[in-house]
Amino acid sequence: MVIVVLGVILAPNAARSALAERDVPFDGRTIILSGVWSFVPDAFVETMDPTFAAVSATVPSSWDDLQLPDGRRGRDVRAGTYLLRVRLPESVSHRQEALSLAFPYEMHAARLVVKSGGSRWEAESGHPSLTADGEVALHRPVRLDFVADGPVDIFLHVSSHAESVRAGMRRTLALGRQSSVEHARRMLEWRDIFLTGALALAAFYHAALAFLRPRERAPLWFSALALIMAVRTVVFANFLELADPPLMGWLLSQLLVYGTISLPVIFTARYLDALFPDLIDRRALIASDVVGTLLALAPFIVGVPCFVFASNGGQLYALVAIVVVTARLTRHAWRTRDALATGALLGFLTLGLSAVRDMIMVRVGEESVYYAPYGLLGFMFIQALVVATQNERARRHTEALLESISNFVPRGFLELLGREDVSTVRLGDAVERDLTVLFADIRGFTSMSERLGPSDIFGMLNEWFGRIGPHVPANHGFIDKYIGDAIMALFPRSASDAVRAAIAMQREIATVSVVLPTVSRIVLDASSVTDTMSVRRLAIGIGIHKGRTMLGTVGEGSRFEATVISDAVNLAARLEQATGMLGVRVLVSGEVVADLEPALARRLRPLGAFQVKGRRKSLDLYEVLDADGDEAAALKLEHLDAFACAREALLAGETMVARERFGALVRAAPDDGAARFFLRVAEGEVAHVHGRVVVLSSKSGEATRSTHVALS
Repeated sequence: MVIVVLGVILAPNAARSALAERDVPFDGRTIILSGVWSFVPDAFVETMDPTFAAVSATVPSSWDDLQLPDGRRGRDVRAGTYLLRVRLPESVSHRQEALSLAFPYEMHAARLVVKSGGSRWEAESGHPSLTADGEVALHRPVRLDFVADGPVDIFLHVSSHAESVRAGMRRTLALGRQSSVEHARRMLEWRDIFLTGALALAAFYHAALAFLRPRERAPLWFSALALIMAVRTVVFANFLELADPPLMGWLLSQLLVYGTISLPVIFTARYLDALFPDLIDRRALIASDVVGTLLALAPFIVGVPCFVFASNGGQLYALVAIVVVTARLTRHAWRTRDALATGALLGFLTLGLSAVRDMIMVRVGEESVYYAPYGLLGFMFIQALVVATQNERARRHTEALLESISNFVPRGFLELLGREDVSTVRLGDAVERDLTVLFADIRGFTSMSERLGPSDIFGMLNEWFGRIGPHVPANHGFIDKYIGDAIMALFPRSASDAVRAAIAMQREIATVSVVLPTVSRIVLDASSVTDTMSVRRLAIGIGIHKGRTMLGTVGEGSRFEATVISDAVNLAARLEQATGMLGVRVLVSGEVVADLEPALARRLRPLGAFQVKGRRKSLDLYEVLDADGDEAAALKLEHLDAFACAREALLAGETMVARERFGALVRAAPDDGAARFFLRVAEGEVAHVHGRVVVLSSKSGEATRSTHVALS
């Protein structure tokens, strides 16, 4: 909408003047009727009779400063009439075009009268009266439709008994076609609705944040700030007074207008203090609260006589607060280089400058839209950008934190518990599943650690864990625990995954040596080691068992951890310890073999039934041949029948035959640890056979005692 503002024609206010007339070059656009009008004090007139004691009055402005013909000042007047004759182009009059006059709500009580071609039209906002008893003050925008038939005489009857200051025509009338004036009016209404809705939504959103985050006070104060600005927008727009009858009277609306001037300052200061606790001095903040609260309560306690004091005091209070907070925010943002502080500074400047601009417009009496609500929206927008940036950083930090925590609580464990992440795990969570358990341990670690310092020991452990650990998730398992130099891994899908992981671990470690005593790191190539260094091939034993397993969390409220409780765990650990005595790399139970894929099951060597501590039933054990490498595995497969025959002779009690057969196997394959073990059993050294079950034992001097492979 293009608005043509007519020039203001200044005229002396001290003397009587001719009644104001104006030629309006109406071309269809809306005309703002600012400039010089005539004003008749203490009378409501509807005639352009030049005998009235009229004075010139500039519109928009208050009549308080007018000098009247009888020597009085305008502030002594409580009622009067504004007059203006508008001469439109003849083309408009001939067409008798439907026109409209619209005036806003700034007047306390007003009646708009239009006369043209012998016709009269009237519209009221409240009810003006020459006496206080007859006045009904109301802020209601009014549109008056009429048809121009020659000159248009405009009479605006205004009274201001309810409030004794700043009376007059402080807003101008708009003249135009009915459609354009109605469109302009609707646009203003939609603007106010948008502002109110946006502010109310912001208030609700931050109130929800305050409810969800009770320890954070900033959202609560921002919610209060947005809410009070929404209330002020409603009051200034007079939504409630547009109802018929009005839902809010003039006095209540004015109490809200003047009583809420200082509240945005209080809430903004508190909001910034919650964001930056050291920004505002405690005593200054308390003093600000006290002053702002007194200014807010004064209109409700004293009433109309306090309106001017509340307005002037509130504006001064706001101006001082804007200067002080801007200075402190600038210093804080400069010192910290914090994005949130910089965003808060830019947002506060947007809000503060819009508020200062509104205060200046009020002081000079210029008609304008209030910018403070837009300034708050700008503040919210800038803060939203900063908060969005911080939320993104927080999200990335949280993801990194959860990823770090997953190093302590495996993702596979959470999946088995049915939890999305570690933050949802609760004490007492438990689930029962069939799992394959794998234990892997460094052989001879105790003797090696005696020759190394603490840092070297941990360096060696971390390097060897780093080599074998990745083979677990690569085969659909996860490492549940690191126990000294051992790892415990779980495979929920199948036993074949665990066996494949064990084979990969053994082949990974086959070429690795540890250099003692001066170097603790694991090396791939020992050819550069000097004679003063001791090189030892690193070896590991792996035991695998499958069974029913309980997974869950144990501990107490402030400290708990995820754990696995099952006999399958104990048996897997015992099998791993038995690998050293039996001379094998990977040892699996019959329960594992029953779940293996045929291709893997064919690459096993049965070792027979063994008795272990804690179980009455014997346990069938098998050696995974592929863990020895291709050549060794091929050699063992070649002698698989001969090994079975020798073992059968031993179990049948034919010890002489067993010694001969196992001796031949050892000579054919010197690295066959299982053949050497059974040869010693046939010689009665490390174990004995009871009912076709091998019971492991170890010698201590001349005595022989039973030794059960147990979890240490």
